[in-house]
Amino acid sequence: MTVVPHRPWQRAVIYLSAAIVLIVSLWFAYRTGFERGADNLAELDLAHAQGVSDVQRAARQVAELRAALLVAERNQQVDEQVNAQAQASIVDLRRRIVLLERDVALYRQVMALEAETPAIKVQSWQLSSTELPNHYRYRLILSHTGANGGELTGKLQMAVTGTLMPRPTPMGDQQEGQQDSQTVEFTELVDMRYLQVLEGDLRLPPGFSAEHVRLEFSADTPSPLQFSDNMPWQPQGEN
Repeated sequence: MTVVPHRPWQRAVIYLSAAIVLIVSLWFAYRTGFERGADNLAELDLAHAQGVSDVQRAARQVAELRAALLVAERNQQVDEQVNAQAQASIVDLRRRIVLLERDVALYRQVMALEAETPAIKVQSWQLSSTELPNHYRYRLILSHTGANGGELTGKLQMAVTGTLMPRPTPMGDQQEGQQDSQTVEFTELVDMRYLQVLEGDLRLPPGFSAEHVRLEFSADTPSPLQFSDNMPWQPQGEN
């Protein structure tokens, strides 16, 4: 038979010790979890802030790229317009150079004929159509030779001869389709020594079909330098 000492407070101590260990363990677990959670939350906040910053920076870059693209497109349009204008200017300058070279050649030719009898001649006649209907552009070069540089003044009468188709009229009057011979006259002033270039517009009435142009020059003072000539009606650029 074993005698066990009676210790009633021992069980209370054991329970109290176990409770203390449990409380301490729970506190350490809570502390560790809280610290880890706080660290994770701080990392998440930092990542969120970094992500917001990256999105804002990307948005600014997109806006800058769009603005740069818009400027580049505008610059390209301006460059294309400038290039087209430059090409048109080059073509116009080349055309003018050709005309000037031809005028210089004519001038030299006229100067070489000073020993001949005084005369006025048509050196060049050009007629071209325009975008406007019944609207034509002419260029006429006259030469004055054998006068040793003497001044010549007068008037040049240009008469465009053709037929005019009348408008339809009621029955009993002039028949539809009948054509009338018509002449449209223009006047240019002449004031030159050797050469003169006359340029202008010829506007014909609607329904007028031109056939030829008659040129007649008359001097302001009595002079033997009178001439008349018929030029063909062959506009360039007309279909």
